[in-house]
Amino acid sequence: MSQPHSSRSRSALALGTVAAALFALAPRPASAVPFTVAPRAPSGTTAAASESPPETVGLVPLQLPDGLRGFADKLTAQLHDGALGLPRLRGLEAVARGACLFDEGGCLADLARSAKLARLVSGRVVQGDGSYAFELRLWSAADGRELGAQRGSVAGGPLDLAGGMEHGLCALLGGDPCEGSLKVRDESAGGAHLVIDDKDRGALPLTLALPVGRHLLRVGGDERRVRIALGRETRLVAVERSGALSLQDDDAPARASQNPSAPASALVSSSSAQPLAPDAALSPRSRAARLILAAGGALLMTSAGVELYARAQSAVLDGRYQSGQLTAADASSYGQVHTAGIAALLLAATGAGALATGGLLWLVSPGGAAVEGKF
Repeated sequence: MSQPHSSRSRSALALGTVAAALFALAPRPASAVPFTVAPRAPSGTTAAASESPPETVGLVPLQLPDGLRGFADKLTAQLHDGALGLPRLRGLEAVARGACLFDEGGCLADLARSAKLARLVSGRVVQGDGSYAFELRLWSAADGRELGAQRGSVAGGPLDLAGGMEHGLCALLGGDPCEGSLKVRDESAGGAHLVIDDKDRGALPLTLALPVGRHLLRVGGDERRVRIALGRETRLVAVERSGALSLQDDDAPARASQNPSAPASALVSSSSAQPLAPDAALSPRSRAARLILAAGGALLMTSAGVELYARAQSAVLDGRYQSGQLTAADASSYGQVHTAGIAALLLAATGAGALATGGLLWLVSPGGAAVEGKF
């Protein structure tokens, strides 16, 4: 009769599965550096004619360097969200690239026609030393002609790249101007100046338009990176704590909406980045993501309990075996330990899969982190 050591290997495999799932969901660091976009005039037909009705544009998977492959889903999610505010655009639909290169117009046109789309966007990113260069192209499904292109360079990390490409997509698809607004109130002692991308923009309070993308803000010694989305207003407030200035999310509009005596002008909703809404305000996709994440956590906890039981029983049987006290009745216990170990492994794998699925669903949901650019 063999000794019950298999539960130890199962435990290691289960813990490895959980660690891999949590690592896949972990955010990736990125430095905050402004981007520059160098537009190229479209050839032939303009990118978006003013008389065009609302349409859905296809987006093929981006051609990315090896170091950015794991960032593909998050980058695509931010491009999708940024396109939602564009005029005359119903949405951005993911299309499988197949064997097409990013600049192979005829092949991409075939893909667009098979997906019943009139236009298609392709793109690629080239990684440099602490920077990225990107190129986005717009293609006609009718004849494979290039309708426009946008090129840009970004210094910093993947989040800065996402902001730069969002601005490039906005310009490519006819967002004019590709701007949002920033409003910063001042609740400090006064006289604080706001520096945006290393340029002093004046004393607070300030309301100004900024290009779509990510910008580095500084007040006093505090720095904060914000995402500016097309046609939306981001609200911040400068506060003073223990003699130090800091920039925080401005929740004054939310407080005003809860005050029945507030004037009507204060009840106007804004599209600024606010803390996550309660469950009642979440979209069905966001609620589903939360349920899947909760189920994944419960499965992992159950897996840990079953694994502890298997290890305890294995230790008891191992002790009896070493002391020569193992009886024939203990044979069924070996089977129970083996079954419990397999169950723990299946529960861990299922729980890790649920965490990964729920996390991705949350990132692409209207109430998720990807919409606010908080990867």
